[in-house]
Amino acid sequence: MQRQDCFALTSHLFPRNPCSRFWKSGWVADPRTRCANYLLCDWSFWSTPAVMAKSPEVKLAVFGRAGVGKSALVVRFLTRRFIWEYDPTLESTYRHQATIDDEVVAMEILDTAGQEDMQQKESHMRWGDGFVIVYDITDRGSFDEVGPLRGLLEDVKKPKNVPLVLVGNKADLDHARQVGTEEGERLAAEMACAFYECSACADERGTVAEAFHELCREVRRRKAVQGKTRRRSSTTHVKQAINKMLTKISS
Repeated sequence: MQRQDCFALTSHLFPRNPCSRFWKSGWVADPRTRCANYLLCDWSFWSTPAVMAKSPEVKLAVFGRAGVGKSALVVRFLTRRFIWEYDPTLESTYRHQATIDDEVVAMEILDTAGQEDMQQKESHMRWGDGFVIVYDITDRGSFDEVGPLRGLLEDVKKPKNVPLVLVGNKADLDHARQVGTEEGERLAAEMACAFYECSACADERGTVAEAFHELCREVRRRKAVQGKTRRRSSTTHVKQAINKMLTKISS
Protein backbone atom coordinates (compact mmCIF):
# COMPACT_ATOMS: atom_id res chain seq x y z
CA MET A 1 0.00 0.00 0.00
CA GLN A 2 1.40 3.40 -0.93
CA ARG A 3 1.85 6.04 1.74
CA GLN A 4 -0.48 8.50 0.03
CA ASP A 5 -3.24 5.90 -0.36
CA CYS A 6 -2.87 4.84 3.26
CA PHE A 7 -3.05 8.39 4.55
CA ALA A 8 -6.01 9.21 2.32
CA LEU A 9 -7.81 6.18 3.70
CA THR A 10 -7.21 7.11 7.33
CA SER A 11 -8.16 10.71 6.63
CA HIS A 12 -11.64 9.70 5.52
CA LEU A 13 -12.32 6.71 7.79
CA PHE A 14 -10.67 7.77 11.05
CA PRO A 15 -11.89 7.69 13.79
CA ARG A 16 -14.43 4.97 12.92
CA ASN A 17 -12.07 1.98 13.27
CA PRO A 18 -10.25 2.25 9.92
CA CYS A 19 -8.42 -1.06 10.24
CA SER A 20 -11.48 -3.07 11.18
CA ARG A 21 -12.98 -2.67 7.75
CA PHE A 22 -10.05 -4.58 6.26
CA TRP A 23 -8.26 -6.43 9.07
CA LYS A 24 -9.83 -7.80 12.24
CA SER A 25 -6.69 -6.83 14.13
CA GLY A 26 -7.90 -3.25 13.89
CA TRP A 27 -10.37 -3.92 16.68
CA VAL A 28 -7.82 -4.88 19.30
CA ALA A 29 -5.59 -2.67 21.40
CA ASP A 30 -2.42 -4.21 20.02
CA PRO A 31 -3.03 -4.50 16.25
CA ARG A 32 -0.60 -6.45 14.11
CA THR A 33 1.10 -4.23 11.58
CA ARG A 34 -0.19 -4.92 8.06
CA CYS A 35 0.31 -1.48 6.51
CA ALA A 36 3.53 -0.54 4.74
CA ASN A 37 3.94 2.79 6.50
CA TYR A 38 2.38 1.68 9.83
CA LEU A 39 0.04 4.67 9.98
CA LEU A 40 -3.29 2.92 9.46
CA CYS A 41 -2.76 0.20 12.05
CA ASP A 42 -1.28 2.57 14.61
CA TRP A 43 -4.21 4.93 14.28
CA SER A 44 -6.67 2.08 14.82
CA PHE A 45 -5.44 1.82 18.41
CA TRP A 46 -7.00 5.20 19.19
CA SER A 47 -10.25 4.31 17.43
CA THR A 48 -11.00 1.06 19.25
CA PRO A 49 -14.51 0.80 20.75
CA ALA A 50 -13.17 1.26 24.31
CA VAL A 51 -11.74 4.66 23.42
CA MET A 52 -14.64 5.76 21.22
CA ALA A 53 -17.23 4.90 23.86
CA LYS A 54 -16.11 7.70 26.16
CA SER A 55 -17.45 11.17 25.43
CA PRO A 56 -14.71 13.72 24.79
CA GLU A 57 -13.83 15.73 27.87
CA VAL A 58 -11.93 18.35 25.86
CA LYS A 59 -12.64 19.67 22.36
CA LEU A 60 -9.66 21.27 20.63
CA ALA A 61 -9.63 23.13 17.30
CA VAL A 62 -6.45 23.82 15.30
CA PHE A 63 -6.39 27.06 13.30
CA GLY A 64 -3.91 28.70 10.96
CA ARG A 65 -3.28 29.59 7.34
CA ALA A 66 -3.31 26.74 4.81
CA GLY A 67 0.14 25.18 4.51
CA VAL A 68 1.49 26.02 7.98
CA GLY A 69 1.49 22.34 8.98
CA LYS A 70 -1.67 21.96 11.05
CA SER A 71 -2.36 18.42 9.85
CA ALA A 72 1.29 17.45 10.29
CA LEU A 73 1.17 18.63 13.92
CA VAL A 74 -2.03 16.70 14.62
CA VAL A 75 -0.67 13.52 13.03
CA ARG A 76 2.61 13.92 14.94
CA PHE A 77 0.66 14.24 18.19
CA LEU A 78 -1.56 11.23 17.45
CA THR A 79 1.03 8.86 15.98
CA ARG A 80 4.47 10.34 16.78
CA ARG A 81 5.19 10.17 13.05
CA PHE A 82 5.54 12.70 10.25
CA ILE A 83 3.65 12.38 6.98
CA TRP A 84 4.75 14.41 3.96
CA GLU A 85 1.61 14.40 1.81
CA TYR A 86 -1.69 16.04 2.75
CA ASP A 87 -4.84 17.26 1.08
CA PRO A 88 -4.82 20.99 1.95
CA THR A 89 -8.60 21.21 1.57
CA LEU A 90 -9.32 18.33 3.95
CA GLU A 91 -10.98 19.03 7.30
CA SER A 92 -10.87 16.18 9.81
CA THR A 93 -12.02 15.45 13.35
CA TYR A 94 -10.19 12.89 15.49
CA ARG A 95 -10.85 11.33 18.87
CA HIS A 96 -7.93 10.50 21.08
CA GLN A 97 -7.13 9.87 24.71
CA ALA A 98 -3.89 10.57 26.53
CA THR A 99 -2.54 10.34 30.05
CA ILE A 100 -1.86 13.86 31.31
CA ASP A 101 -0.61 14.38 34.87
CA ASP A 102 -1.51 10.76 35.69
CA GLU A 103 -5.11 11.19 34.50
CA VAL A 104 -6.66 9.83 31.31
CA VAL A 105 -8.13 12.66 29.25
CA ALA A 106 -10.50 12.02 26.32
CA MET A 107 -10.29 14.66 23.62
CA GLU A 108 -11.68 15.49 20.22
CA ILE A 109 -9.42 17.39 17.81
CA LEU A 110 -10.68 19.40 14.85
CA ASP A 111 -8.03 19.91 12.17
CA THR A 112 -9.34 22.82 10.10
CA ALA A 113 -8.41 23.19 6.45
CA GLY A 114 -7.32 26.83 6.76
CA GLN A 115 -9.50 27.82 3.80
CA GLU A 116 -12.84 28.26 5.58
CA ASP A 117 -15.13 31.22 5.08
CA MET A 118 -16.02 33.44 8.03
CA GLN A 119 -19.17 31.50 8.88
CA GLN A 120 -17.29 28.20 9.03
CA LYS A 121 -14.55 29.69 11.21
CA GLU A 122 -17.08 31.07 13.66
CA SER A 123 -18.86 27.72 13.80
CA HIS A 124 -15.58 25.92 14.56
CA MET A 125 -14.76 28.46 17.26
CA ARG A 126 -18.12 28.02 18.95
CA TRP A 127 -17.56 24.25 18.91
CA GLY A 128 -14.15 24.24 20.56
CA ASP A 129 -13.14 24.44 24.22
CA GLY A 130 -9.48 25.23 23.48
CA PHE A 131 -7.54 26.37 20.45
CA VAL A 132 -4.15 25.83 18.83
CA ILE A 133 -3.18 28.73 16.57
CA VAL A 134 -0.36 27.74 14.22
CA TYR A 135 1.95 29.81 12.05
CA ASP A 136 4.94 28.88 9.90
CA ILE A 137 8.24 30.47 10.99
CA THR A 138 9.27 30.62 7.32
CA ASP A 139 6.10 32.49 6.29
CA ARG A 140 5.68 36.03 7.63
CA GLY A 141 2.15 36.21 6.23
CA SER A 142 1.00 33.27 8.34
CA PHE A 143 2.31 35.04 11.46
CA ASP A 144 0.48 38.24 10.51
CA GLU A 145 -2.78 36.29 10.35
CA VAL A 146 -2.55 35.22 14.00
CA GLY A 147 -3.77 38.59 15.32
CA PRO A 148 -6.97 38.67 13.24
CA LEU A 149 -7.67 35.04 14.17
CA ARG A 150 -7.30 35.88 17.83
CA GLY A 151 -9.58 38.90 17.41
CA LEU A 152 -12.27 36.79 15.78
CA LEU A 153 -11.94 34.23 18.56
CA GLU A 154 -12.51 36.94 21.16
CA ASP A 155 -15.60 38.16 19.31
CA VAL A 156 -17.09 34.68 19.05
CA LYS A 157 -16.27 33.26 22.48
CA LYS A 158 -17.53 34.67 25.76
CA PRO A 159 -15.70 35.28 28.04
CA LYS A 160 -12.81 36.47 25.93
CA ASN A 161 -9.96 34.78 27.82
CA VAL A 162 -10.35 31.45 26.03
CA PRO A 163 -7.76 28.67 26.49
CA LEU A 164 -5.28 28.65 23.61
CA VAL A 165 -1.66 28.03 22.70
CA LEU A 166 0.43 29.68 19.98
CA VAL A 167 2.64 27.35 17.94
CA GLY A 168 5.41 28.35 15.55
CA ASN A 169 5.87 25.34 13.27
CA LYS A 170 8.73 24.24 10.97
CA ALA A 171 11.47 25.16 13.43
CA ASP A 172 13.75 22.72 11.59
CA LEU A 173 13.86 25.21 8.68
CA ASP A 174 15.77 27.83 10.63
CA HIS A 175 17.80 28.78 7.55
CA ALA A 176 14.58 30.05 5.93
CA ARG A 177 13.19 31.74 9.05
CA GLN A 178 11.14 34.91 8.58
CA VAL A 179 9.69 35.14 12.10
CA GLY A 180 12.02 35.36 15.09
CA THR A 181 11.45 33.36 18.26
CA GLU A 182 11.28 36.60 20.24
CA GLU A 183 8.43 37.82 18.05
CA GLY A 184 6.44 34.70 18.80
CA GLU A 185 7.13 35.05 22.51
CA ARG A 186 6.00 38.69 22.52
CA LEU A 187 2.80 37.90 20.66
CA ALA A 188 2.01 35.02 23.02
CA ALA A 189 2.57 37.35 25.99
CA GLU A 190 0.12 39.83 24.47
CA MET A 191 -2.38 37.03 23.96
CA ALA A 192 -1.75 35.70 27.50
CA CYS A 193 -1.13 32.17 26.28
CA ALA A 194 1.62 29.54 26.14
CA PHE A 195 4.06 29.62 23.21
CA TYR A 196 5.88 26.74 21.53
CA GLU A 197 8.29 26.62 18.63
CA CYS A 198 8.49 23.13 17.21
CA SER A 199 8.79 20.98 14.12
CA ALA A 200 6.24 18.38 13.12
CA CYS A 201 9.00 16.89 10.96
CA ALA A 202 11.63 16.57 13.70
CA ASP A 203 10.13 16.48 17.19
CA GLU A 204 12.68 14.60 19.27
CA ARG A 205 11.83 16.59 22.41
CA GLY A 206 8.11 15.91 22.26
CA THR A 207 7.24 19.61 22.04
CA VAL A 208 4.18 18.97 19.88
CA ALA A 209 2.62 16.67 22.48
CA GLU A 210 3.49 19.11 25.26
CA ALA A 211 1.64 21.91 23.44
CA PHE A 212 -1.52 19.82 23.17
CA HIS A 213 -1.21 18.57 26.74
CA GLU A 214 -0.77 22.09 28.12
CA LEU A 215 -3.87 23.21 26.25
CA CYS A 216 -5.82 20.28 27.72
CA ARG A 217 -4.64 21.27 31.20
CA GLU A 218 -5.80 24.85 30.69
CA VAL A 219 -9.20 23.78 29.36
CA ARG A 220 -9.72 21.47 32.33
CA ARG A 221 -8.63 24.18 34.78
CA ARG A 222 -11.12 26.63 33.29
CA LYS A 223 -13.91 24.05 33.36
CA ALA A 224 -13.17 23.25 37.01
CA VAL A 225 -13.35 26.94 37.96
CA GLN A 226 -16.57 27.42 35.99
CA GLY A 227 -18.07 24.34 37.65
CA LYS A 228 -17.30 25.70 41.12
CA THR A 229 -18.78 29.07 40.18
CA ARG A 230 -21.99 27.46 38.93
CA ARG A 231 -22.28 25.35 42.09
CA ARG A 232 -21.82 28.41 44.31
CA SER A 233 -24.41 30.31 42.28
CA SER A 234 -26.86 27.42 42.54
CA THR A 235 -26.33 27.18 46.30
CA THR A 236 -26.90 30.92 46.66
CA HIS A 237 -30.19 30.74 44.75
CA VAL A 238 -31.38 27.85 46.92
CA LYS A 239 -30.53 29.75 50.11
CA GLN A 240 -32.34 32.83 48.86
CA ALA A 241 -35.43 30.78 48.01
CA ILE A 242 -35.43 29.16 51.46
CA ASN A 243 -35.03 32.54 53.18
CA LYS A 244 -37.96 33.97 51.21
CA MET A 245 -40.11 31.00 52.13
CA LEU A 246 -39.21 31.27 55.82
CA THR A 247 -39.93 35.00 55.76
CA LYS A 248 -43.40 34.40 54.34
CA ILE A 249 -44.10 31.70 56.93
CA SER A 250 -42.97 33.88 59.84
CA SER A 251 -45.03 36.83 58.64
